Amino acid sequence: MTTQLEVLNHVLSVVGEDPVSSADSYHPTAQTATNTIKRVSKQFQTRGWWFNKDLALTLSPNISGEVIVPSNTLKVDPVDTTSNLVWRGTRLYDPVNHTFIISAPVVVNIIVQLDIEELPEVAAALLMHKAAYDFYVNDDGDEIKARFLLVEVQNAWTALSAQQLQMSNVNAKSRPASVALKSGIHQYGASFNPNYIGGR
Repeated sequence: MTTQLEVLNHVLSVVGEDPVSSADSYHPTAQTATNTIKRVSKQFQTRGWWFNKDLALTLSPNISGEVIVPSNTLKVDPVDTTSNLVWRGTRLYDPVNHTFIISAPVVVNIIVQLDIEELPEVAAALLMHKAAYDFYVNDDGDEIKARFLLVEVQNAWTALSAQQLQMSNVNAKSRPASVALKSGIHQYGASFNPNYIGGR
């Protein structure tokens, strides 16, 4: 498990700073690096990955009839496609009736921001390398080292994307075009011909 302190010290190392003993260090450079790490973490997690999605989560109204969104939420989307509810501040809002009073449970898909220690290693690696790159570039680091750090970011991104694909169980046979071929359906209106693969 990669820790916040490990990420922080890696970021500090790229600008030649000594490691700190605590992630809550008051050292000015450490605090600036911590801010960079927080920004990058929120930025890449907002996209939504297999590890930070809660699907079909039921949010129930409180005693005031308001539906409170979890504090670590980055995105929220009602499962009901006809719902007009939106996220405002800490609550769901009804823009049609102009009220925060929902009064009924709402089933949503949400993307949440996880702490570094909760991230899978492949995601923590991306965070570490991207934060180091951003911090180094903002510190006016030399171009040659910046290119080296960027390669590390790209490699980490490739690894994370590959695992996302694997965890999503994506299968080419499940694509709509493939399903249509297997059923003998021509997308452009031609008739079914059993002499051709897929009926074409």
